[in-house]
Amino acid sequence: MRRGHPYALPALVCGLWLWPVPSVVAAQPVQLVHLSEGRLTVAAHDAALRALVEDISRETGLDLAGDERLRGEVTVRFRRRTLEDGFALILAGWRYTFTPEAVAASDDGDGSTPARLRVLGPRRMPVPTADVDERVDQPARPSMVARGRGDARVDSDDQAIVRRAGLAALRDPDRGVRATAVKALAARGGDDAVSLLELALRDSDLGIRLDAIEALRTIGGDRAARGLTAAVHDRSRRLRLRAVDALGAIGGPTARQLLDYVQAVDRDRTVRTVAVQELANLRAGH
Repeated sequence: MRRGHPYALPALVCGLWLWPVPSVVAAQPVQLVHLSEGRLTVAAHDAALRALVEDISRETGLDLAGDERLRGEVTVRFRRRTLEDGFALILAGWRYTFTPEAVAASDDGDGSTPARLRVLGPRRMPVPTADVDERVDQPARPSMVARGRGDARVDSDDQAIVRRAGLAALRDPDRGVRATAVKALAARGGDDAVSLLELALRDSDLGIRLDAIEALRTIGGDRAARGLTAAVHDRSRRLRLRAVDALGAIGGPTARQLLDYVQAVDRDRTVRTVAVQELANLRAGH
């Protein structure tokens, strides 16, 4: 296992930070795995996929099974990702289950259950050489593009891949990446997008949470209204007001139920008043 520091000049592709590999290194396999403070950094070029996953297992203490199914090579680079996000990027062409580490229930609090990875096999259309730079140019693959600017889209026929790409983007430390992901999900629509936007409603950044509300308003429908449940409990008065307004615009039975809840229990008088007004408008058919 080689250790070192990834190269500079990052560029975002599929929610990844990529480091260019010098030409003197690109001609031979390169594999670097580094774990620091529970965050994983990987720089692999033409590395054997099975060897890379096994190296990560040794580095992290991961309980690994089914790795004999892995074949092909991989070129992927990212830094300081959770194990869940890292495997979503490395194993994009494979079916697998991942269970994060859990603290064991005991009186003294000692002991824990290690994270577990089970490789189930290739997807219906596996990519033998899972090179990130090649994957983003293929159809039916997710694309979360631009660092907070430009076009934003999530295009894939594989819902699991879209969800993993979306999760990686929404957990990115860079606010611009998360904001772009929210816009991409608004454009995509559907229940999968709503589920991811529910995660965005718990973002630490108020602006991201406000954008998520607008995205759910854009998607519309009863499922989107239900997705605003967390928003009507948010600590921010401004955000709760925006959520009430969005529920009034979406309408439907779930929106009415949430508005009825807000007008009955919200601690802010203005929020309660607006909820009453939105309920009246919905009942009047406006």
